[in-house]
Amino acid sequence: MEENAEDTLEFYRHQTGVTVAYTLFYSLVFVIGLLGNTFVVRTVVSNRQFRTTTDYLISSLAVADLLIILFCLPTTLLNNILTEWHLGGIICKMSTWVNSTTSCASIYTLVFVTADRFFAICHTLKYQTWDTHYTLHVIGVIWIASSILASPNLFWYNEVAYNFTTENNTTLTCKLCFSTTDEKTYFVSVNLLIAFCVPFLLISIFYSLIFIRVSTHTSLAVDAQIRDERIKVRVAKMMFLVIIVFAICWIPLYMIYFYFFFIADHTSALFEISSIFLRPFFQWLSLTSSGVNPIIYCLYSQKYRKAALSAFCPNSYEKVRGVSSRETETSKLTRNGTVSTRRHDGVDEWRREESSMGSLVHSPIGTSVL
Repeated sequence: MEENAEDTLEFYRHQTGVTVAYTLFYSLVFVIGLLGNTFVVRTVVSNRQFRTTTDYLISSLAVADLLIILFCLPTTLLNNILTEWHLGGIICKMSTWVNSTTSCASIYTLVFVTADRFFAICHTLKYQTWDTHYTLHVIGVIWIASSILASPNLFWYNEVAYNFTTENNTTLTCKLCFSTTDEKTYFVSVNLLIAFCVPFLLISIFYSLIFIRVSTHTSLAVDAQIRDERIKVRVAKMMFLVIIVFAICWIPLYMIYFYFFFIADHTSALFEISSIFLRPFFQWLSLTSSGVNPIIYCLYSQKYRKAALSAFCPNSYEKVRGVSSRETETSKLTRNGTVSTRRHDGVDEWRREESSMGSLVHSPIGTSVL
């Protein structure tokens, strides 16, 4: 009986404590990412104030993050805590395809975000001729191209049964979600170069040009235009942080897969540690970017903060809104002996948002913002 027990394939990969820890960490990202990205998509769809180019791009990122949260996170968790793959070949194919599609769509959406900020700050006149609806066409092209680049996963990945012999000469079968072909060429050409290195090179170029422009620009614009320029830079700063978080979360995973494909000695202790502990952690880290983005939007944008307060704490939002309305209606400015009343219409668009950049910006466009 003891021999049979020893030769039975374990259901879980790890001890109970490690399994519980993985489940808790992945579940935390799932809850935060689901609530945050659902809020972003719902806000952009249901509010006319959120129909700018930047908002459309943010909603595209939120859709990608939602797909990752709903389809990739659960399968990644199960693959890391269970010894076998139990979801069948179709789910295996779809989860890998969705993962590749969304990661590619996310990074090229960030490229377009960077290009949008570049033209908004460095080529304002050209930017004003851009129709917001063109952004939807660009987003569609990004998603179609990303799905095509990821399509080989639909043919290569499948539920594969592996037979192996135990120390007691008993043959056991283990089902895995695994690639049936050598992925080295695809990994280098598509995953590493097209879907990571090239996009980040473009992002680096655009943000370098933005930094040069912000650092050297001197404006003689009136107050309203100065405020508009500051808001543009603040949005650029927000999206730059999103890009940095994306890079921090995804680079370790790319590095460990590069190690697996080209360097690893499968018999070494380092390979075992990397497979059992580092890969699940780096996969979790890559998924956290999907949950962090909505938090960044709320931290940097007043209109997203107000929308979040209205969505999650409607009673508190009404109280704050009532107090704010009374204060702004009674606030008065005295200039050259003339008294005027300051009024706000409550419409918080990117180009009209009164932000706290005043304490950070010292030149007409701003310094030390990137």
